[in-house]
Amino acid sequence: MELVFQTRFSFFGISGWKSENSKSEEALFAPERLEKRFSLFENIALAGLKDQTDQNYKLCILSSDNLPEKYKNRLQELCNDTIGADRCQFAYRGPRKAGRLFRQVMMEQYPDDQTIAQVVLDDDDAVSSDFVEICKQEARHARDHNYGDTDGVFLTFPRGVSLGLANGVAEWVSQRNAHFTNLGLTLVAPPSFNRHPFLTSHRQIGNRFTARAILTLRPFYVRAVHEDNDSDAKHNEDKYTPEQIGEIMTYFPFLKKHFPDCQPMSAKSQTI
Repeated sequence: MELVFQTRFSFFGISGWKSENSKSEEALFAPERLEKRFSLFENIALAGLKDQTDQNYKLCILSSDNLPEKYKNRLQELCNDTIGADRCQFAYRGPRKAGRLFRQVMMEQYPDDQTIAQVVLDDDDAVSSDFVEICKQEARHARDHNYGDTDGVFLTFPRGVSLGLANGVAEWVSQRNAHFTNLGLTLVAPPSFNRHPFLTSHRQIGNRFTARAILTLRPFYVRAVHEDNDSDAKHNEDKYTPEQIGEIMTYFPFLKKHFPDCQPMSAKSQTI
């Protein structure tokens, strides 16, 4: 089964939460903002993909057709150099609903696939190093044991962590547990399935669709919290100790760069 991460990078369109920066192309493409987004994308999202135990995945990036050419080139070079050009696909489009555009690209890219796994990945968030491996296993199981009258099943991974950043510097980590979050949200369905993850409220998925929650005591994602969040970023105020941060590095090796004074150790899920 093909697994495709789907990321919006400075996409000027219709895609749910509206930050101040998303209301005009001038604000969205401001050099200072783009520098921050490139840094977050490289050091969090792409870093998490680079560490995957199963490297058989794809990344589809949706961005704006009016994104300045130098930034398009930079985006493509960054992705290709970090995870390999064979894994990357870029779509530059005008203002439309992101979900409809992603669905169109998937239908074009995988016309003969009966089922693919489409995973939401924001440009400032990350998934655990074993996410691809585990998500594929759960996706196959969901496909083969779908008890609903539908071609599609959503997978939700409630448990993760929030990563607090200030001016690009990591300051804290805390536990996060949200039953129907868009972090790692996965649609297991034919590419033509009507209700793409970007075309529905993730908080309502449990009420509207066949879904499976992968409920464990270990984290599956990193949610970045910073001054430039493009969506609401509520977080747990109880911060991890340095020892707990060291434990979760088992799942997120790239965090060692952000917390060099914390020592990686075997994960002990009962303590986090």
